[in-house]
Amino acid sequence: MTPSGNEFLSAPISRRWDLLAAAPLILLSLVGIAGFGIQIYRDWPVAGFDARLQAATQFAGALYLAQKIYLLSVRRLPQLRIADNRVRAFCLLAANFELSLLLLPKLRPPPGQAMLSAILLLAGTAASILVLHALGRSFAVFPQARILVTRGPYRFVRHPLYVMEEISALGLSLIFVQPWGLLVAGISFLLQFPRMRFEEAVLVRAFPEYAAYARRTPRFLPFLQSGINR
Repeated sequence: MTPSGNEFLSAPISRRWDLLAAAPLILLSLVGIAGFGIQIYRDWPVAGFDARLQAATQFAGALYLAQKIYLLSVRRLPQLRIADNRVRAFCLLAANFELSLLLLPKLRPPPGQAMLSAILLLAGTAASILVLHALGRSFAVFPQARILVTRGPYRFVRHPLYVMEEISALGLSLIFVQPWGLLVAGISFLLQFPRMRFEEAVLVRAFPEYAAYARRTPRFLPFLQSGINR
């Protein structure tokens, strides 16, 4: 499933078509915001630090989804896209695989584990909000080239949003039955690497300067260099 020249589309698409393609994710995000709102309503009146931490986590999740809705509505139209539906399906799976955690029974974890889960969720989601702010109108789920972003957290790694989302997935996995929760988080993490390669194949083809950026910027973790084809 390595993209070749015949698997790219450069023909422009209309704003209406781009919004139509984003509609399922927008609707899913609206449902998520409603769910977070219900949880905030339940948790906030409860006294105690743990309840307030949970409410803060839910609020960050709602804000993150609202930010996604906004960016999906105003983002730039893509300059280049991958046409291969197998690649698109894989990237959709990789982007949402952590949702399979919802199929597992929830735990009543010990206080320390519950606290660690909430901290990882809050830290990962809050950092994802900052990364999305830097990514701006280039945001996409499928491998597409809209705007080349190298500012903010993208100065340090090429895919900071995936890093932060996987931190959130790890935190979420801790409140589900083990070892299956951690297994889902681990699979979600591994799925990001082919997704990154597909995205980079589009970016290096659309932006001549991307190759130089990739040579000086690690893919996933700071100080761990990795080239485009690795």
